Amino acid sequence: MSIALGFYDVFSYAVPGMFYLYLINEALRVAGWKYIDVAQLAQSGNAAPNALIIVLLGILAFVAGHIFESIRSVLLDKIFYFGSRDRALESIKARLKNSDLEIKFRFDEWTIFQEVLRIRNPEAVIEQERLKSVALMLRNLSFGTLILAILHLVEFFNKPQQTYRLGLVCLVVLAAYFLHNRAKRFDEWFFRTIYAQALVYGGNIKDVLQNSTPAWRESIKLEKPREKIKNAARKHPENPRKSA
Repeated sequence: MSIALGFYDVFSYAVPGMFYLYLINEALRVAGWKYIDVAQLAQSGNAAPNALIIVLLGILAFVAGHIFESIRSVLLDKIFYFGSRDRALESIKARLKNSDLEIKFRFDEWTIFQEVLRIRNPEAVIEQERLKSVALMLRNLSFGTLILAILHLVEFFNKPQQTYRLGLVCLVVLAAYFLHNRAKRFDEWFFRTIYAQALVYGGNIKDVLQNSTPAWRESIKLEKPREKIKNAARKHPENPRKSA
């Protein structure tokens, strides 16, 4: 399980981090400072990096992903991504409104449910981390595409004859919008998964904390002794002559 969680953690930061490194290089180019010309490097025949450079790039991408994620979360989370946990819980309640299950979960209890599930059902945490990692990756890519749109806009103002830059800005902003919507969807799925998995143990936080075994497993344990008694009664019925 630790390997899977480690992979999702690296995946959620390293992939956007590579994109951020590209954006940093592009920003240096637009500003007229020293940058790495990737196209010229590829044509020179020296484009094949050695193992050390690949490892360094991976580390830099991971660090850049964390740095830009911190910046992005401070600037955009409360504006664009707030309320996913509320929508997730309301969605579950709406789906189960016709059932006999009474859900008394509160929006701010999801962290407790997650820690309980981490102890009782570690496999469930892997699915949660997968959804969370994809949501973080899409959030960062959305933020990165906005930065790319700004860079294209700056280049258009520097060189107004390059009108195609405006078309690129529109396409990149559209891509950022779709990535943003997809990130919100995965974010909601993340919280919905936590609430749904906690419901197995009860409809309120007290039941979830006290019931260490899901209700359906308890019913199976109760049914098995009953089945054994019935089977024993069928195999050894009372002899009516002997009783008489």
